[in-house]
Amino acid sequence: EDIPVELERSSLQRVIQILKKHRDEYYFKSNDKKPISAIIGTLVAKVAETLPPYLSVFELLEKVLDTLRTHNRNDDMICKKNGKWVIPNPTNPEDNLANTWNDATCDKFFRWINQARVDLIDALNADESTFRSVMENAFGLWFIQKHWNDKYCPVKPKPITPSAAPKPWRN
Repeated sequence: EDIPVELERSSLQRVIQILKKHRDEYYFKSNDKKPISAIIGTLVAKVAETLPPYLSVFELLEKVLDTLRTHNRNDDMICKKNGKWVIPNPTNPEDNLANTWNDATCDKFFRWINQARVDLIDALNADESTFRSVMENAFGLWFIQKHWNDKYCPVKPKPITPSAAPKPWRN
């Protein structure tokens, strides 16, 4: 059956969902403040508006992460003005989405972006067991087990069963 229109998600929406889930896992055990959803949505949308609209989820995800990783932290997306980090809210340019950021918060954000690139793009080239392990770390063990079951699990060896009684090697 066709998927109802209201359940369809664009590549942009999927990339934002993926990054928000990864962010939640990355910051879960940390005392650091995680970037708010509005920052993720704004930055992904800013990068996406410069790209062709037909990109797949993974193509867009890779472009977004690469653009943010190589970002010089001093342009219209993320910049520092008068000693404060600024990410303008696209619906209200007077609103600063990064108004609680400091230098450590900004550095942690870019460390997360780098880790997201490793976990979500570089891991695609890994073998199945490594890939599964990386995804469990990136999205949480419970989440992956719930959605993937045994997919990408290494094949478990079958136990060796003797066909006859064991032989006495020593008398």
